Amino acid sequence: MSVATGTMRGMSNSTAMHLTSPVLEPVDPDHERLVAAARRALINGSAGGGASPPFTDEIRRAEQAVVRQLDRYDHLGYEDQLYVLEFQGMHQQYVMYGRTRSWWRRLLSHRQAAAPHGFALLNGWLSPKVSDAYPLEQIALAVAGALHGQEHFRERFYNMRFEDGLSVARAVFELSNHYPIKRRRPSGRDRLMSIIYKQHDERRSGRVVDLSDLAHQD
Repeated sequence: MSVATGTMRGMSNSTAMHLTSPVLEPVDPDHERLVAAARRALINGSAGGGASPPFTDEIRRAEQAVVRQLDRYDHLGYEDQLYVLEFQGMHQQYVMYGRTRSWWRRLLSHRQAAAPHGFALLNGWLSPKVSDAYPLEQIALAVAGALHGQEHFRERFYNMRFEDGLSVARAVFELSNHYPIKRRRPSGRDRLMSIIYKQHDERRSGRVVDLSDLAHQD
């Protein structure tokens, strides 16, 4: 499947799947250069401040460029979205999946969890809005786990290329448009984990600031 094109390859014109999950272009003309430079700095251990922030200005500029790109996706309102993010550290890199109705709060939460361990945000994508992205998230996690075949912790897939993680997320989203997926009835374990995650998010929410301001910083 081509990331940027509007149809799924390998199908006849009569059955071609028209893609509805765009990958938007970066806002900053130097986006790719900033991200590449930040990745080198993180891998080489020259992020500044050791394994945790404060990161260098170079890395902060790259993160801000990624946030500005993510700001282009339509995440206003309270509908659900599937997302995929990439974080780079000195010794490892990972791609993670999730879904949210409160995008800026969720993004900040992930960055706050990653930064103390020396990981910086270098890539991301959000799906168009849906009424319920939970089934999409679960399928994306299952497919990514089956295809990656390497170490992963819950929603984090270590040493997965962002391009591969993005392809999984988009494929799941597109297929769901053609074959609607219903949420299964949650098990007792699902309900317990939901309570745990909710309490964890509530504890973090006391430290949340409006990340949308960062999207408009120079």
